[in-house]
Amino acid sequence: MQFWQHFLLGVALAITALPANAISVIADDWSHSLPDNITNAGTYYNDSFTTTTSITISDTSSSSQAWTLSVRLINLVNGLTIATKRTGRGTDGNEPNGGDSIYQTLGTVFLPLFTGSGNVSNIPLEFEISNFDVTDGNGIKDIQIEYEVTIIP
Repeated sequence: MQFWQHFLLGVALAITALPANAISVIADDWSHSLPDNITNAGTYYNDSFTTTTSITISDTSSSSQAWTLSVRLINLVNGLTIATKRTGRGTDGNEPNGGDSIYQTLGTVFLPLFTGSGNVSNIPLEFEISNFDVTDGNGIKDIQIEYEVTIIP
């Protein structure tokens, strides 16, 4: 019996940009399964785990075009706490600023995570998902995350 199996079933994207310039965001899907060997009452399991993904910001008008990346949960997942932070600079572009010192807890309102400029590939993000309880039972938790890029004038 497997008590937990968690998947990010889909990453929804929202883009806020000037009409003449649509910035693209590509986010990697991720999934995580806890061990199958938790079968008996009293067997130890972690009530939290971390998982990583990366996003790419592209199609900016220039290497100096400034933007902010915000993130939110599409729906709250009953009983769970989901938080994120940026864990690296990415490749092929300018280093983003902010969002890398502490986990920021996500809700259903967009939370500005970090700023940057130009195209940046493979920006690593880490998600911390916590507050699992054995009484939640078997099944899939559907965690849907939405990103928004806003151009800074």
